[in-house]
Amino acid sequence: MKKSFLILLSLLALATISCTRRADVREVGGVNVEAERANLRNLDSKLLKYAQQKDLKSFLAVYADDVYVFPPNAPLLTGREAGGKLWSELFTNPGFDLTWQLTQIEVSRAGDLAYESGTYKITTKDSKGRLMTDRGKFIAIFKKQTNGEWKQMVDIWNSDQPSPIATTR
Repeated sequence: MKKSFLILLSLLALATISCTRRADVREVGGVNVEAERANLRNLDSKLLKYAQQKDLKSFLAVYADDVYVFPPNAPLLTGREAGGKLWSELFTNPGFDLTWQLTQIEVSRAGDLAYESGTYKITTKDSKGRLMTDRGKFIAIFKKQTNGEWKQMVDIWNSDQPSPIATTR
């Protein structure tokens, strides 16, 4: 009886230990989701800094070779080179200023895919030199590479401003 009680007590202790998680680390399927979120938050901070410094090379290094870029009121752009042309035009615009704020970062159970969402504010000058400011929302999808680096696979943003088409009806 005493031996059975000790075995039962040991099994309960093992079950308790295996079910207990540290409050500051959320693991899903062996993936430390909080650590991956922190990695993505750090990458996002760097990306914003690159945009504000107009560092095209560093900014585009985060894009995957076959990235899909969905700019507002424009066709789909496929690949880092096509996305680079768009960002080059924006970065060289004399009134260019960009800020954004993350509102959410989600990481997949496998830890190999993630998405971020948030809001942005961008200012540029139009062809007549007038400053134009746009505000909107974005989603960015990332894939973890075999070397552990996150690369952006999808970049999509759209304006909160009324569509020019909708205002003509």
